[in-house]
Amino acid sequence: MPLEFEENSPQKSGYTSAIPLPALESRTEAERQFAAAWSAKGYDRCLALLPQLPPDLSNATQDTLSIAVLSIGGRHLYALTLGGRSLVHLRRECLRLLAKSPTEEQLRRFKPLLFDGDSEIQEIAFTMYQKAGRDALPALLSMRVSLFSLNPRSKAVRSGVVHLIRLFKEIKDPHATETLGDILLGKAPNFSAKRNLYVAMKYCLTSLVILISSCAETTIDGNIAGLCFLLMSLVSMITFLLLLGYIVCTSPLVYLKDDGAQRLFQTETIAAMERIGDRRALKYLMQADMGVSVMPHLHALILRLLPLIGEEDREWLGEVGGKWLAVRLHVMASAQSTLTLLKATAILGDERLIRTVDKISQSKSAEIRAEALRVLAVLESRRDAKKEKRELLRASAIPDDYKETLLRPLQDRYDPQEERELLHPSDKPEE
Repeated sequence: MPLEFEENSPQKSGYTSAIPLPALESRTEAERQFAAAWSAKGYDRCLALLPQLPPDLSNATQDTLSIAVLSIGGRHLYALTLGGRSLVHLRRECLRLLAKSPTEEQLRRFKPLLFDGDSEIQEIAFTMYQKAGRDALPALLSMRVSLFSLNPRSKAVRSGVVHLIRLFKEIKDPHATETLGDILLGKAPNFSAKRNLYVAMKYCLTSLVILISSCAETTIDGNIAGLCFLLMSLVSMITFLLLLGYIVCTSPLVYLKDDGAQRLFQTETIAAMERIGDRRALKYLMQADMGVSVMPHLHALILRLLPLIGEEDREWLGEVGGKWLAVRLHVMASAQSTLTLLKATAILGDERLIRTVDKISQSKSAEIRAEALRVLAVLESRRDAKKEKRELLRASAIPDDYKETLLRPLQDRYDPQEERELLHPSDKPEE
């Protein structure tokens, strides 16, 4: 049963003088030292002794301890809640009491609890941030950098990231789009080790092929150059094998063929982005590489967000959007989806899509045909403007009779009188 503060409790009043000592049995030296330190108001010492207390203390004793420690407040409280896992019930009760009315400082300090190894602590922390709502957004957004160092092999990290995504989903604030985009693309937590592993394997195989060919060459020729080449290939292969072993041992992947964590994050992230409805999510959605089961949901969300873009979005979305449209325009779609894609092409497309749009302009649907012709005119106009700009910026041709001569010949000496005559206005002609 959750603990409750009384109106005159030390936590309410900020009172830090001596309070009733928790009923410890003094079975161990740590319990006796804790009792002595508490009586002397040595709260720092008490906090240091907490992890050394017997883990089999009764829940009633831990309840008393939690109220006592909460009365200390300040940094002691954060250190206790974030650290010392021997008294699990004590940590849970302390956090549960704080979660009822969290302060801005507590929201900032308790972020790591979303990834705590204790699932109940995670749930309490999730409830705390959920209750705080938009007040928790600055603290949650500040986690973006630390997400890159997380290891998705950990079950606690998996559930913590899912909790974070769901918090963004409930808060519905566009500022969360960048963090959600990093999670969607597998950057946070970092899944890039899979790509590094493939690169290392490729180099290892290449080195192995070179080594085999060098052995054959050395055997046939038996010259010094072949022997040196063999040694270099051997060193290269050993280096890449060590690199391969390092990546395999430290890889954040669960298994090479198991992308379950990434797929879970992507599914939750798409749901959160759909609820937020921010057009800036298109930059990440169009780059996402997903499985067949998730792809229809992804494309549906992109088609829903595309009507929100305008000409001002071409600068940051044009390159990514153009590549995505070049692929999607070749795929058979419904009439409404095709119209949506064509309207987006008019904003994000360039001359590379002219041929594709020209084929669509031969559609049997009059509405699609008319829209495709309009978009085709826009793309051709954009191509012509780009071509004209290149021609204007190109240097003019140098005439054949060009000579490196000055416009005025050099004089042997400087004549000030001549300079004044050049700058003086001509005399007024006689009428």
